[in-house]
Amino acid sequence: MDTSGQGDWSGPLYAAMLLATLVATQPALGNPLLWLRRPRAAAVGLWLAVAVPSLVELAWHPVYDALSRRPDLIRDGQLWRLLTSVTVQDGGLSGTVSNLVWFAVLAPLAVHLWGPKRALALFVAGVVAFNALTTWVFPSPGGGNSAAMFFLMATTTALLVVRRPHPLPIVMAALVAAIGVVLIVRDDAHGLVMLGGLVVGGAVAALWPPRQVPDARSVTRIAPART
Repeated sequence: MDTSGQGDWSGPLYAAMLLATLVATQPALGNPLLWLRRPRAAAVGLWLAVAVPSLVELAWHPVYDALSRRPDLIRDGQLWRLLTSVTVQDGGLSGTVSNLVWFAVLAPLAVHLWGPKRALALFVAGVVAFNALTTWVFPSPGGGNSAAMFFLMATTTALLVVRRPHPLPIVMAALVAAIGVVLIVRDDAHGLVMLGGLVVGGAVAALWPPRQVPDARSVTRIAPART
């Protein structure tokens, strides 16, 4: 399976999936973008952990060599690459900018909805699961935060379906599932993390739910309108 996301339809399908998850948060958050005014510390820290090495890599490529996913080296014992590959990018300047901008928008929303502990745990689970799959099942070198981001956002959509039933998240979850299936048919491994994220997110939402899922009315308290 391909992990580079370089197919003709990959970019539009990725964008459609991320937009679908953004739309799914509307019943809980009102205008989701208002919540970006006060991102939680965990979201800022997570973004910086990914962004700083990724931006350094643009000027100093040895960072990529040291941190990226290398199946042969992972199997030889460099297990840290199962996690560190999320902090470097294999898509060049355009791929790096795209991944980091999307992540800057979506990570704070996921942290608001899941809470810091669950959001970080799910992100790390997505990183390690994807890298394990692309090390031992269909080996492929690379790096980037896209797969973990897709996983985290799919889990967030599933959370809203389970904990705050509303037609919009249900429709968006169905769309995410359809996009995942199309990507798998097109031999793109990112489809697997989208479907896996929906399943895992639903299970975590049922078995280890956050204490409270926000609703649209609380946006006025969290992100008051500026005058």
